[in-house]
Amino acid sequence: MYSVIAHILKKPEFQQVDCAVHVVLSNLCKDDSQLSPSEQEYAHNPRTHIDFLMFHKMGKEPILAIELDGTSFHQPDSKQAERDAKKDAILKHWEIPLLRIPTDSSNETEEIEAALKEALSK
Repeated sequence: MYSVIAHILKKPEFQQVDCAVHVVLSNLCKDDSQLSPSEQEYAHNPRTHIDFLMFHKMGKEPILAIELDGTSFHQPDSKQAERDAKKDAILKHWEIPLLRIPTDSSNETEEIEAALKEALSK
């Protein structure tokens, strides 16, 4: 996935964007006062991370979070689904768009480009 992202970021319309891998969620913590106690605990767990974080090269402001979801691991009603829901809510509170891509996806390039364009237009 990183090579797909690196290829996308070479395009002229994304030259102001960079990508970091496995970013600890608490490093993005802006204000956790709006989070529930369980979301706060999850957000500050040092093992909780974002798979890929797209950010502005200048200013380092987050643009888009990307999560890869293994189809066998991310089943509804699983412990992972519960953690995913917490991460979704936290990123929504912090106004960081999130793109979830299943590992069996075949059009991730188009999905990422569309999500980046949308996020950059805001």
